[in-house]
Amino acid sequence: MKGTSGAGSGGWWALWRAGSWGGSDWAVGLLLLLAGSLAGFFYLRDQANAAFFWKFEFVPAVMLGCGHGFVDIDRVDDAPGLREFMQRQVVRKVHSFDCANLPADVAVHPPNNYQRLHVYLMGLVGLVWQVTGVHWAALNPVMALFHGLTVLFAYGFFRLGCGRLVAAALAGWVLVSSQFLWQLKMYRDYIKAPFLVGLFLVIGLLARGPWSPRRTLWLAVAGGVLTGTGLFRVDLNIVIPVVILTLLFFQPGDWQWRWNLLAVALYLAAYGVAGYPVIRALAEGGTNHHVLVTGLGNPYMDNLHLENGPYDTGYMDSDHYTESRVRGYSERYLGRLQPPSADDPNTWIFPAYQEVARALFLEHMKLLPADLLARGLASLLAVADRGLVKRGGVAVLLAAVAALTWLEWRLGLLALLAGGYFLCYPALQFNMRHFFPMIILPLWATGFLLNGALVWGGGALARRWLGAAGWFPPLSLPAGGLWRALVLPAGSVVVLAGTLWTARQWQQAGLLRYFEALDRTPIQTLGWREVPLPSGMVRLEFDDFPRFPRAVTRNPQEDYLKVTLTPAADCGQQQVTLTYRYATEATEGFTRRVSVTLGQEPTRQMQPVYGATWNRFLGVELPVAQVRCIAALQRIPPGPHLPLFLPVTLASGWREAPLYQQFRPGPAPVSH
Repeated sequence: MKGTSGAGSGGWWALWRAGSWGGSDWAVGLLLLLAGSLAGFFYLRDQANAAFFWKFEFVPAVMLGCGHGFVDIDRVDDAPGLREFMQRQVVRKVHSFDCANLPADVAVHPPNNYQRLHVYLMGLVGLVWQVTGVHWAALNPVMALFHGLTVLFAYGFFRLGCGRLVAAALAGWVLVSSQFLWQLKMYRDYIKAPFLVGLFLVIGLLARGPWSPRRTLWLAVAGGVLTGTGLFRVDLNIVIPVVILTLLFFQPGDWQWRWNLLAVALYLAAYGVAGYPVIRALAEGGTNHHVLVTGLGNPYMDNLHLENGPYDTGYMDSDHYTESRVRGYSERYLGRLQPPSADDPNTWIFPAYQEVARALFLEHMKLLPADLLARGLASLLAVADRGLVKRGGVAVLLAAVAALTWLEWRLGLLALLAGGYFLCYPALQFNMRHFFPMIILPLWATGFLLNGALVWGGGALARRWLGAAGWFPPLSLPAGGLWRALVLPAGSVVVLAGTLWTARQWQQAGLLRYFEALDRTPIQTLGWREVPLPSGMVRLEFDDFPRFPRAVTRNPQEDYLKVTLTPAADCGQQQVTLTYRYATEATEGFTRRVSVTLGQEPTRQMQPVYGATWNRFLGVELPVAQVRCIAALQRIPPGPHLPLFLPVTLASGWREAPLYQQFRPGPAPVSH
């Protein structure tokens, strides 16, 4: 398809050409690279702690840094001081490991799957340590450089829609923003940022065009290399569908399918070559579906500023809690016993486990489709408000889509699809360390509109100082484009609202059937004994529950407890606080406290409970005065009609209540 011409000499594409990169852009870019690197270095130098997840898995990086190759060792304690070094959080002081402490005959074995999935990150760390010695502070200059590269690529991306002055100002915001700098401490998560922002730039350049076929192929190869080498974190793979979509359908000019298909083939080939070690490890197992199940829990829902119906989908942000849910589902519903978790602390990486985690996630999708859709929309709204506009950022995004659509529908449609995809994606596990690079997108939209308004209304002087911006011409807009500018954004809002309403009706009916099935399920009444506790509390313990046939093993198992509470008038209490208590050897105990408001009818509180030698369910605790509110304690046995054991509270009038998650007003309290 061809570009649209506007009034004025050379049309609006000529104005775009006037905004192309020149010598001054390269100078600004290099200054931003240097300034960003210095800002990152001084920021990290002053930080006392590094929130470096899974540091204990970085033994292969230590071995590589000490010249022993990329291998793991059988026993960390065989090397004096290594365990302390791997667990140390302080980076302000040069806490180091002496390679001389590695015995010459230390037993080694190949890296596990997690380590092979992070071979690029651990390999980079190991190579740095070969030069500097093995200490965490040596990584600060490297991470500072990655921050500088993020700022540089952000400037290039902003230049696709802004003049030099506005683009530099936005890049400067990224340079000093706490939302980016704070993430530098998250080495494992920040390191993907320059690659993701660089790929935003590649996608924008492909859509800008028109390029000669040769240049398009080179851009495709560059995108593939960026995607493959960026597999320091495998979630960078999210860009692959957008790059392919852009190469096939969203380049300007006449559609040439042979060249487009060749560009896709070269992109995938470059990606495969650049990322081969990680891609091979990913084929042998990963954490994708384990992460998805974890992301369904309440901590992430709170970040999205959503509130539950009379149920929830998990109450902990914990790998061990997710593992217990997946293993319990595997055994009680699928009839598959997973390998014992004692064999490897990362059993959730292996294919057999991931297959079950995938099945469990799909069960949630089937039963709770409206909740998943609401999470995606909540993610979009939350990230949109993380840019310069702190309230109503989605209106800025829609206005930018409208302006692009006015110029050419191809640009508006790509911005709508790609922007919506990237901004909804973080809902899978909504946390600042996962979505902070996406803030570049609402920043771009704000700068695009601001620059266009200044240039369009400022005349020749503004064009001279701001620089012409190609996708928002200062002289005129294409005739007949107004209807496109109105229809596409408005239509997308109507479609999304209609889809969400339909999904909620479907989920309401499905959960109504599911909860009624819970009430109809034959149950086993449990006897209990009261064990007095300090501070006026009592624990209700059971002789025959949970029914864990292998409770002496480390394999987590799942059962389902039903607590029936009397009406408020019968026990003289308006609210009962139930604490599901666990005895645990782990740092992540599963103990949960639930406050239940009593009504005029009996209230049922159903809670999945888990047992293993390291995290064993003990019983239900509550104040002594509230024991008389317990009408019955029962066990719900598993069955083919109960694929999910959800925490559920069915109080008076639950059938008329919304059985789906709803949006809460106000800003979302996003954790880092």
